[in-house]
Amino acid sequence: MAATAQKRSAWSVIWDYLTTVDHKKIAILYLMGGGFFFLLGGLEAMLIRIQLAVPNNDFLSAGMFNQVITMHGTTMIFLAAMP
Repeated sequence: MAATAQKRSAWSVIWDYLTTVDHKKIAILYLMGGGFFFLLGGLEAMLIRIQLAVPNNDFLSAGMFNQVITMHGTTMIFLAAMP
């Protein structure tokens, strides 16, 4: 008699990954988290480059530009590079 695979719902799979103690699944979550924050840091870098593309650009205010620079550095070092 052949064994048949049971189809699991998406919520069941998500719950399984969020509550797992399996080191292989934790590594997948770790890599996905690092990849997500790498993309977020890249988006912040693009905002910085848009602001610096032309002189006297008003894309970001001075305060917002400083905040984006700080968020970009923090995101890339602590959330993308360190993990």
